[in-house]
Amino acid sequence: MTKQHDTSLIQHAFIKWFKDSSQLFSTPLTITKHTKQSIELTFTNANSMISATLTSREISVQFNWDGIFWDYLIYFEAVPEFYRGYYVDSLRHADDDTFYVNRELLWETRLFEPFLAWVNNNLINTPCIVIYRHDKSFPTVKLLDSPPENLSFIKNSDEIVIANPLYKKAITIQH
Repeated sequence: MTKQHDTSLIQHAFIKWFKDSSQLFSTPLTITKHTKQSIELTFTNANSMISATLTSREISVQFNWDGIFWDYLIYFEAVPEFYRGYYVDSLRHADDDTFYVNRELLWETRLFEPFLAWVNNNLINTPCIVIYRHDKSFPTVKLLDSPPENLSFIKNSDEIVIANPLYKKAITIQH
């Protein structure tokens, strides 16, 4: 099976699931772009720097600053593999013997539902996201339980971005 075929199957499964489940998200999501390679989603009531992407094997949530990708907040991966008349996730742990009757159920269980749970339990309840990097290296992201009273845990950073997922703004601190 080709990657393009896999992508169209997962996209079809996601759109079907999304139509039935979109009202379960704590913050509304909108499909903003749909190509042969991916589906891009934005969190309507959240900071516009945070978005999500569905590809042939994952849903990722990423942070962009000034139109530039900085880091993934999280991603969920699953690769269906046909085995003994059922589907398994080829990325599963060795002790996971879960079998699925079809790919759609695997994707729903391994990608779509965990994504929904993460948005509702983590992203929306996170009052502060801090992204920082040292010497223009690859950035690091931290989801904090409360806004930092001081930034001593980010020593020697040359750029720091502080954002609240629920607000449509962020601040940047450059050293």
